[in-house]
Amino acid sequence: MIYAVRKRIFIFDKSINANVKMKNLSNLFLLSVAVVFTACQTQNTEEVKEAIIKYIPFQTETAFTITCNNYESYYAKENKVKRLTLQNDINQLTSILFSLKRVDDGLQPDVRAQIMLTNTNGKIDTICLGSAITRYKNISYETSSELINFVQK
Repeated sequence: MIYAVRKRIFIFDKSINANVKMKNLSNLFLLSVAVVFTACQTQNTEEVKEAIIKYIPFQTETAFTITCNNYESYYAKENKVKRLTLQNDINQLTSILFSLKRVDDGLQPDVRAQIMLTNTNGKIDTICLGSAITRYKNISYETSSELINFVQK
């Protein structure tokens, strides 16, 4: 009888140790995910060294959809151009871009603005903005009023 009680206590003690180890592992995993996420966010905002924004008023109406590929050919003369080189401005822009809500990738913008992000490695990413849809790296997002206001300010 005493042996059976000791055996149960030993088994119970083992299960407590296993639960503590699992909690420690899950906490360690969550901490490592948070560190990686923070590192990725920081890297994305620091690798952009310049942003060029070309835009026309977002209320401009056209008889047909302006795509990202033909934006320059239609609006080269009417474009307003802003160049962002201050890191605070670039960080604000990238922060707004990272906060956009993803939508169906089949949606394409009726383009009223283009943003060219130049990375420190020389690569240029083009973002196309319409009043409803923003397209970046072949992914569609809902254009926020905050992004439109930033572009037009």
